[in-house]
Amino acid sequence: MNTRLPIIDQLINADGDRARIDVLMQCPDAVLLKHQNTFLQAFRLFEPGAYFVLLRTNAMRAVRSSTGALPEGLAAELEALRVELVAFAAGAEIRARDGPAPLDL
Repeated sequence: MNTRLPIIDQLINADGDRARIDVLMQCPDAVLLKHQNTFLQAFRLFEPGAYFVLLRTNAMRAVRSSTGALPEGLAAELEALRVELVAFAAGAEIRARDGPAPLDL
């Protein structure tokens, strides 16, 4: 009997990075936070996916402003990468980034 959550099975059995991103975008925050290492392992060969997992889980842990907002830089970076990954899942290519890689797994 399989005791894993269905969304974790979907992640593990996904046919490529585009399908894994689709699962990631649908994942509830509580599941992503609890299973962060599983998601990082699934994206170990796709750096933008792993970076998004780290950004999103860091956002969940971040201290908010007095109005409940995320730190401005984190919110903007998370949203920009989310938009890019959604486009990637739909068939677009990931744009090359200037400067050093944001993540060294």
